[in-house]
Amino acid sequence: MIRGDATACIAELSKLQDRLARLSQVPGKTAVLAAPEMTKEVKKEFQQGTDPQGRPWAPLRPGTRKQHGPPPLTATHGLADSEKTEVQGLRIKISFAKPYGRFHQTGYRHGSRFVPARKFVPGMAASPAYKRIFLAASRKAALAAMEGR
Repeated sequence: MIRGDATACIAELSKLQDRLARLSQVPGKTAVLAAPEMTKEVKKEFQQGTDPQGRPWAPLRPGTRKQHGPPPLTATHGLADSEKTEVQGLRIKISFAKPYGRFHQTGYRHGSRFVPARKFVPGMAASPAYKRIFLAASRKAALAAMEGR
């Protein structure tokens, strides 16, 4: 049973409805806040020559090392500079304009030799860095929602 002034009860229900509406926008706002940080993380991985888990990429073969030195995939910065992060609803899509990027992500056979994978985006399991990015973004989005921003 609701006690008290009906007008006050309606006002409180209206506030609650407004808060719930703002909170329902948190996932989308989280994606918007996380996307630029994810771009920074991908750039950092290329600079350091590490995968999303922080593990070093497979080293260059000796002949390749003489051409441009470590880390791999950084001689021209073409692949790293072609990175594009887009927010699509609740989804964040990281893509690369250079089509050869997918081969480096998974590894590939080149003639008689195998070129090892040098991952630069996480697979199904998010890395600790990406988890931190999402957690910080979700906290910021939830706080903004609760404050009415």
